Amino acid sequence: MIVVRQPDGEVRAFHNVCRHRGSRVCLTEEGHAGKSDCPYHSWTYGLNGALLRARKMDDDFDASAYTLHSVPVRVVEGLIFLCLAQDPPEFDAVAGHIEKLFQPHGWPQAKIATRAGHVIRAN
Repeated sequence: MIVVRQPDGEVRAFHNVCRHRGSRVCLTEEGHAGKSDCPYHSWTYGLNGALLRARKMDDDFDASAYTLHSVPVRVVEGLIFLCLAQDPPEFDAVAGHIEKLFQPHGWPQAKIATRAGHVIRAN
C-alpha cells in the first residue's frame, strides 16, 4: 500500500502496483515526494493516484483509465485505517469508540520524536 497526504491534508491510499506491468511504484518505506515513478517503464503517478506520464504510448492512449487502484481510508483521531475488502464493512460505530477513547490525548497533533529499531534473536 501507498499512503499519502494530499496538499489539502486529506489522507489517501493506493495499491502499490503500477497499472502497466505490475511493478511496485513506491520503493521506500517513508518519505516526501510529489509523485511516484515506476522503475520498470517510468510511468509517473501523482499523489492523487492519477497517471501523469506514460512513455511511448499511442496518441489515443487514455491515461485516465490507468490510475492507481485506491483503497478506502478513514482517519480517526490521527490514526489511519485502511480496508482491503471489496465491500468495506461499516466503520462508524468503531470510529465513535476510538474518538471517545483517544480524543483527550491529542494524537492528531502528535509529532514523531524519535525512531528506534532493534534486531533480536527470536523465533
